[in-house]
Amino acid sequence: MFDPFRGLNDLWARYGEACAPPEPTADFMPGVWRKIEARRGFLFQFRSYARRMAATAAAFSLLLIVLHFAPFAGSRDVYSMTYMDTLEADSANDVMAFAANVADDGPEEPR
Repeated sequence: MFDPFRGLNDLWARYGEACAPPEPTADFMPGVWRKIEARRGFLFQFRSYARRMAATAAAFSLLLIVLHFAPFAGSRDVYSMTYMDTLEADSANDVMAFAANVADDGPEEPR
């Protein structure tokens, strides 16, 4: 019978004989992570930092957009008043302050 993977099976058999299986110890995974961290350099750390900064900037931008369009009570009144409404409201306060000063002074008594 024809076996198209006979050469591949032989290769795997020779590989298994050449490489002994690692002994499972308590230090196996920490050792693997030490090797992985040793291969990571400055460029990997820079990319990771850049990704975090981009995600933070995007989240902050979305927060500002939400705050810009969120309806707050009374904050839109300033933008809906006309110039004449503003002058009228301001002059009403001036008249009240002047009237209070005149009423408190009263007529002067001669000495």
